[in-house]
Amino acid sequence: MGAQRLNPLLLAVALIGLIAAGPAGAAPRGGGRPGGAATGPPRGTAAAGAAPKKAPKYAPRTVLVQLKPATAAAAASTAAAKGPVLPGLQLVSLTGEHQGTKMPAGGGPAVAAAAAAKAPANAVMKFRITDGSSVEAKVKQLKANPAVARAQPEYIYSPTDWTRSPNDPLYGPGDYSSGQWYLPHVWAPTAWATTVGSSAIRVCMIDSGARRSHQDLKANIVGGWNRAVYGELTTSPWQPEPGSELYNNFNDINGHGMHTAGTVGAAGDNGVGVTGVNWKASVSVHLQGRQRLGAKAHVVSNSYAGAFSQFQYDAIAKTRDAGMLFVAAAGNEYSSNDDAPAYPASYKLDNIVSVAASNADDTLASFSNWGIKSTHLAAPGSMILNTWTGSDTAYNTISGTSMATPLVAGAAALIWSARPGATYVQVKTALMTGVEKVPALASRVISGGRLNVAKALAKLLGRPDPPAPAEPASYWVTDEGVAYEGNFRQFVLATTNDPQECLVRCQNTPWCTAVVAYPDVIAIPRKPLGDDQEGNCAMFDKAFQLTGRVDGGAVFSAYKRAGAPEILEVPPLPAEPTSWGDPIPINALPFQSGAFTSFVEDFSPAACSMERNRVRVFRWFSGGAQAGYATASSCGFAGGDTAVSVLSSPNPDGPYSCVGGQDDGSDGTCPTNAKAFVYSFAFQPNTYCQPIPEPPPPSTGPGSWANPLPVPDGAAGLPFLSDDISEWTVKSPQPIECTALARPTAVVFRWFSGDVQGGLLTASSCGFTAGDPVVTILKSTSPDGNAKTLSCVSGNDDDDASCPANTNTIRSFTSSVHVEPQTYYWFAAAPYDINTPTTIKLKLSLSCQAPAGTWAAPAPISSLPFTSQPFCAYQQNVPPVACTQGRNLSVVFRWFSGAQVGYVIASSCNVTTGDPVISVLSSTKPAGPFTCVGGNDDDLECPSNGAKVGAFGLKFPFRPFTYYWFAVAPSNEATPSQVQLKLTKTYSLIPLFPPRKRL
Repeated sequence: MGAQRLNPLLLAVALIGLIAAGPAGAAPRGGGRPGGAATGPPRGTAAAGAAPKKAPKYAPRTVLVQLKPATAAAAASTAAAKGPVLPGLQLVSLTGEHQGTKMPAGGGPAVAAAAAAKAPANAVMKFRITDGSSVEAKVKQLKANPAVARAQPEYIYSPTDWTRSPNDPLYGPGDYSSGQWYLPHVWAPTAWATTVGSSAIRVCMIDSGARRSHQDLKANIVGGWNRAVYGELTTSPWQPEPGSELYNNFNDINGHGMHTAGTVGAAGDNGVGVTGVNWKASVSVHLQGRQRLGAKAHVVSNSYAGAFSQFQYDAIAKTRDAGMLFVAAAGNEYSSNDDAPAYPASYKLDNIVSVAASNADDTLASFSNWGIKSTHLAAPGSMILNTWTGSDTAYNTISGTSMATPLVAGAAALIWSARPGATYVQVKTALMTGVEKVPALASRVISGGRLNVAKALAKLLGRPDPPAPAEPASYWVTDEGVAYEGNFRQFVLATTNDPQECLVRCQNTPWCTAVVAYPDVIAIPRKPLGDDQEGNCAMFDKAFQLTGRVDGGAVFSAYKRAGAPEILEVPPLPAEPTSWGDPIPINALPFQSGAFTSFVEDFSPAACSMERNRVRVFRWFSGGAQAGYATASSCGFAGGDTAVSVLSSPNPDGPYSCVGGQDDGSDGTCPTNAKAFVYSFAFQPNTYCQPIPEPPPPSTGPGSWANPLPVPDGAAGLPFLSDDISEWTVKSPQPIECTALARPTAVVFRWFSGDVQGGLLTASSCGFTAGDPVVTILKSTSPDGNAKTLSCVSGNDDDDASCPANTNTIRSFTSSVHVEPQTYYWFAAAPYDINTPTTIKLKLSLSCQAPAGTWAAPAPISSLPFTSQPFCAYQQNVPPVACTQGRNLSVVFRWFSGAQVGYVIASSCNVTTGDPVISVLSSTKPAGPFTCVGGNDDDLECPSNGAKVGAFGLKFPFRPFTYYWFAVAPSNEATPSQVQLKLTKTYSLIPLFPPRKRL
């Protein structure tokens, strides 16, 4: 998508004013008015047939001037004899394409001499009015000067009137793609209307290198060097020497540095690939290692973290003394840098900007570190598309604070290009004060907000904040019978009554951009938060990246497509009796219409699946026939792509209710499918199609939810084995939604835990099954089993892993839950399919009592290393403060560090079954107040981890004379996890040259 097309003359004027626009809002001198002199009709009137226009706005004390090239030298040579060439003016700077050229300040002959000697012939100069003249008077005076080619006010343009976008094909959203969504999200197009960057601004990238020949980087990479550490770090490390071939080879082989370099300075508006925050910049690339930071730059971008180093601190202090801004990643451990600092982002130097990562809805990314005292602002860091290694045309989408950091570094360079004389303090202040304030970030970062490039630019230039960009035009594209597959960092899985409600919910949610409506409830793991979401409506934000489409995987999928839908011109059709108000009658079934190829324009009287605005409408009355099913089909008679929508009413003219609709019948229902529809629906007597029948009243008989079969209370009541259950005639729908296994013909049992504290309660039919049963487990603190008191715990269908008696025809269930005291548990057993004969016995057993260890009375750890006894049950333990991987069900240990400092490693690697998590808190006192240290779910480096085993692993620095609490918990209450806690420590806290971890 290119820039907005303007009249060529107007375009030139707009560019000069936008690039050079300065502060506005102060009262002008000499009687002038903000907004300039009125032109056209007198005040209070308007030209005939046109709305009155607002007077243009311009800066109150500056003008823009361009000298005539042929007279510049002559003016300079005669200035001393004839007096000032440009009286009453003081040169501020050059603007536009020459804005980086330094010029001597002053008025009179010095101005003409400097312009003739240094300024390019076509340079546009910005002058401050010094003699008290109004802008209008000074422009009039300058236009009369024979040495002046052009003079005008310094116009201020509203971003809502004009923004600028590049023509790079991957920048904007397209078919099933959100493109570089994060750049419009931080208002970059508004800032680009003023500046697209400058080669005079130098950005130093400390990273893994870059491919200098890449089509989007070759124009802006100006050099670099390689000082990476090679060899064995502990015995024989070495670095390339300056001047060597390897020293000059800063090529990137893993892509990380390529991606960050592209975010800062991928060439914009070059017709290929992507764009960076800066379309123009001088990017120098330096492989990280024991780097020197002496290369002169405006901005240094640092997407890595490690331990404290005095040498590194001193090097960064030198960049501050040289006037550089040092932008650093906060880290990817989802922990507070206030409590466990990550360096270099956490050094207390005023030229450092520490950056957290945010999602497309401006919440903190699930991996990002934060710090209300140590992290300055957030920027988009989820699903970021930019340049990649491997070829000169490679691009990739990745996530991390590494991606957020160059976005801020690039923003700093961009706004610096509009005011080259600014200091790092002024640029940092503009970034901080120009953020978009976000409630979700108020307690996470110092500024309380997310990067806004346009507002930061306005702060640096002393302008008012620009208005929000207009919401771009968009429309929804729906793919019936298709499930989208993709990469995503954030999603919401909700439960809706019907697929259409799923789409409506997404359309009414501001951040939702793509949606998948499933026919049944599904579960999706939400890592690294450590829990699952369940539902039948998956909603994704605009960072969603489509990777594929699965036919038949969902009822439909839809996404918000940028632009306006294409509207085809269709010639008018003759009126035929096929509209909703005058449908074609169907007297009896079966029925087959004649062939038709024309349709009438008419709107559906009620929202319904597959509704269209060009239709043929038929109507059938069920009469006194018994209830049954009817099938509407075009199978074998369709040419092209047809669809059907079915509505019903007890009256011949409405009101109408949606029954449903269908687009393409599967090959199984239509072997000769040529985009034909096949749709079956239930109908009732005396109905124009189908009203929704009233559900039967729930049963109150034995084994219903209102009257469950009793299991003796407490530990004394277990183990328990029921009698045979083979009659499934109790009609008692489950009071609340709980897994996709709920059945309306279940037999329900109830057990009260009493004083049982912890332990693992297992419900199973293993060894007592014929057929294919399922179970759902609910709980409540009240004996009443209704929608207000019950909550869902878990469910199971086939327990093939632990039940050897299972076969192809015998499919027993097993589901385990952690027991809470004084709690009622309901067990609803049912056949998977009511048409399959099923007989079972329900077996309940209690095992694995929870060890001692609560927040109030933690299990003591006297010294490290430490390994706990194995345990698989947990106590009810509400964490005293919110912390990573905190759970309400855990076993808590406490350790006092004494006069020590170093690292602690908390792990369950190789001593885990299931999926446990750990959360760590600290305090200088034995009972709090508490501070969150961090947490972990799955240790990616643990070799024992797999599809069903997810051991945790967390390494953090500890402080002397501090108490540390370790809360071990199951990732999901319904997933049993046997675990041992292993704690070790190391004192290698501050290596001399610590290796850096890319983020």
